[in-house]
Amino acid sequence: MFKKLFITGILLINAFFTKAQSPLFNSNTSEKDKEESIIYKNFHNQCDFIMAYSVSSYWRGNTAQYNLLALKDGVWLKGYLHTQKRKNNTWRKPLVVFKEVDPDSASYIMKYLDSAGFYSLNRDSLNISERRVNDDNIQRITISDAINYKFEILSRNDFLVIESYAPEFFFEKMPEIKSRGAFIKLRDWFLLKYKVLPIQQP
Repeated sequence: MFKKLFITGILLINAFFTKAQSPLFNSNTSEKDKEESIIYKNFHNQCDFIMAYSVSSYWRGNTAQYNLLALKDGVWLKGYLHTQKRKNNTWRKPLVVFKEVDPDSASYIMKYLDSAGFYSLNRDSLNISERRVNDDNIQRITISDAINYKFEILSRNDFLVIESYAPEFFFEKMPEIKSRGAFIKLRDWFLLKYKVLPIQQP
């Protein structure tokens, strides 16, 4: 009986720390987002938490590459997903590579982003491209063939997307949209601390 209670206690402690390490966030995605997401298709219900970072543009349309930070069964993992499109416009089976990483470093990244308000950045605000000049006129700002920066964040129950198209360009043109400045700062901080693994071509 004591052994059973002891094992149960250990499992509860592990569950507590697993949850404590995972940030809380609310979904902002639709069913269409889920259908189109390579991350959702490959990792839904596979990890307790996963953050995937990617860049995309017209010129990179046939390749998808993600930097990954995941929590699975209390273990922090870092890695990447790499895939390419077939001629019929469907994605090939992705190459997924993970390695275990220092849990303190991974937790630090998650906690800092949480404290800095990263998970509450508004997806719509990050992509505002027009401003009202006066009561009668709206100024629309555009740029072609620029890069879209995206974070896809998945837990057991929620799916959050934080993305911004050409954030530096639009922030220069529209500095009043403070969330873009925050996105740029936190994206760069994440990449500095994350230390990207080199892609190994299959």
